[in-house]
Amino acid sequence: MKKLLPLLFFVLSHANLFADDSKDFAIKLLDKAVENLMADAGVQMEFSYSVCDGNGDVQFTDEGTFLMDSCADENKLQRYSLKMNEMQVWCDGELQWTYMTQSNEVYVTKANSNEMQNLSPLYFMQLYKNGYTCSAEARSGNMEVTLRPQQETVDFDEVLIILDMKTLRPKRIYLYTNVSDCAKISINGYKRECKFENSQFVCPAELLKSAEVINMYD
Repeated sequence: MKKLLPLLFFVLSHANLFADDSKDFAIKLLDKAVENLMADAGVQMEFSYSVCDGNGDVQFTDEGTFLMDSCADENKLQRYSLKMNEMQVWCDGELQWTYMTQSNEVYVTKANSNEMQNLSPLYFMQLYKNGYTCSAEARSGNMEVTLRPQQETVDFDEVLIILDMKTLRPKRIYLYTNVSDCAKISINGYKRECKFENSQFVCPAELLKSAEVINMYD
């Protein structure tokens, strides 16, 4: 009975969603998850990141912190920053700076580039709007949403998003590519209603002076 309680809680609190077919249900789940993220009014996530080959062998691991500013307008580009051992990223909603630690290079591009926005969990949660179909099922106290491409000219063969059943906050994201590699993002810490300074979403001036700056948007 205890194992059924989380599912029962979700069914009762989201009963209207189950009236739809699997695709519509999955879309409503993702829309609600995006709504929750945006309503959290400033989010800080601690995460781990790993890449495995087709045999399941780990090829790369890292960990970091992701900051996402509050944004009431879903049509406005999100401000965020990302800090990992190998890379740091700052996005102020107009420009994005990507600093590669080993090469001491800063790549500057427009924030509206798809390659840039896909650093945010919001990007993956809204892939169904960009050539992916989706389905969902409840499993082990979570909601698992699977996205698959409707055409070949996409970035991923499959995306699996694990949402907490009670809160619909993201817990893990799996990204599968056409070479059978899998990238796994595990969210280990989640803080909401954080207050950030504007400077946290802009590349530090001293870094722009010391590193090689590569402008990619001209």
